[in-house]
Amino acid sequence: MKYRILTLAVIFLSVFTTSCIDVIEEIWIKSDKSGEANFRIDAGTLGILFSSASDYIDPKMLGEITGAPNKLAPELRKIKGISEVKAINLLKSGKIGIKFKFDGQKSLNKAYYKIFGIDKRWYYPSVFKVKKHKLKRKNTAKYIKDYLQDNKENLKNDDLLKMINYKCVYHLPAKVEKIKNESGTKLKSNKTVIQSYDASSFINEDVDLGNIIYF
Repeated sequence: MKYRILTLAVIFLSVFTTSCIDVIEEIWIKSDKSGEANFRIDAGTLGILFSSASDYIDPKMLGEITGAPNKLAPELRKIKGISEVKAINLLKSGKIGIKFKFDGQKSLNKAYYKIFGIDKRWYYPSVFKVKKHKLKRKNTAKYIKDYLQDNKENLKNDDLLKMINYKCVYHLPAKVEKIKNESGTKLKSNKTVIQSYDASSFINEDVDLGNIIYF
């Protein structure tokens, strides 16, 4: 679901405007290692144009992408440890995605794989590892790069890709003490870290989405 949203973002930019679109992975971690996750596209001021998108984009393709959260939600509800699943389909405000609560890293990783259409097996690597004072995130930039390269026909304009921001946002239960990935920025609250990249960097640079955050 997530990578196809990149396709939708590029199409909207090419048709409507030069404004930026954000593709966001946002995670809140509590002291007991449970938390909440929100994976979404935020088109900002583009939202008002979503209602007329079918005039410019193949209706079938648009329907598949915007309807993905509603199809995904029942699958996430089947995962043990996942609760309060909600599909985000606010076309007028430009937000499409999914959010849910998780009881620990095991359920979070299962949900993350499911978002990308994969049933996690025990031998698959964990994207997220949560410890008492540490959050580790595996680098998954390769999969985004592969997707973009496999969809060159839709994603061929690097100038458009530069207007798509891919953001990873982490909210921790205590003050952040150390950030391993230099691209991570600690916000004023001292409990939030954000990593942001324009989509073209996944093709043209060696992007590292991975990080280890100590708090």
